[in-house]
Amino acid sequence: MGSLKGRHALVLAASKGLGLACATKFAEAGASLHLLARDATELEKVSRELSKAYSVECNFTALDLSDGEQLSDFVKGYTKPVDILLSNCGGPPVGPIDGFCAADWQAAFESIVLSVAISTAAFVPLMAERGWGRVLMIGSSVVSAPMSGFALSNVLRKGLVGFSESITQEFAAEGVTANLLNPGITRTARLERLIKLKAENLGVSEAEIEAQFLHSVPVNRFGNPNELASLATFLASEEAAFITGQSINVDGGQSVFG
Repeated sequence: MGSLKGRHALVLAASKGLGLACATKFAEAGASLHLLARDATELEKVSRELSKAYSVECNFTALDLSDGEQLSDFVKGYTKPVDILLSNCGGPPVGPIDGFCAADWQAAFESIVLSVAISTAAFVPLMAERGWGRVLMIGSSVVSAPMSGFALSNVLRKGLVGFSESITQEFAAEGVTANLLNPGITRTARLERLIKLKAENLGVSEAEIEAQFLHSVPVNRFGNPNELASLATFLASEEAAFITGQSINVDGGQSVFG
């Protein structure tokens, strides 16, 4: 999987789900960490646990990543060299296209795209100056296999493909790689909420909704957050220096049906 000893990772939306899984794998590989998310209590708990379990330095800052001003203030004041930047965010609301207003689209843009733009602009040029860097963005398999009812994600996640390609074009020669990781249906708290909501709306059991989701996944199971985190850790390592500008699905073959 590759060692990350001596590297420092900044992980966005790191208090739970895929962000936490990646932070944990980075710590296991020896990286020091700085974690960002809204919940200070949860961040403090996670930071303490990772420091103790893996004997790495782990700090945190509580902020709203969808608030561009808050994030801009943070990155301007952050002085520790960042070797690995992992961007992540919670999924936007689901529903029919005509169920979203302009404010919904703006909020989704700020969460999915703007947070990446702000953090990338702050840290990637500094990575290039030092001759080494890894940019990892967690997207979604809807990039290649759009899902009905996921218009906000279907549209905006595709913008992250352009980020990985643009970073590669501008900074690959300076040792900075950038890749987009697209999880499919993965067992997270968000998935549990979606299953519950859909079951309630349709008046069916949650087991029926799970079966519907699994019908589109050739491996016939949900993903595990650690599977994506293991790939992220490899891509963050020295061994992955020749992999950049890629959009990689981690979806059990779901995109085959796209």
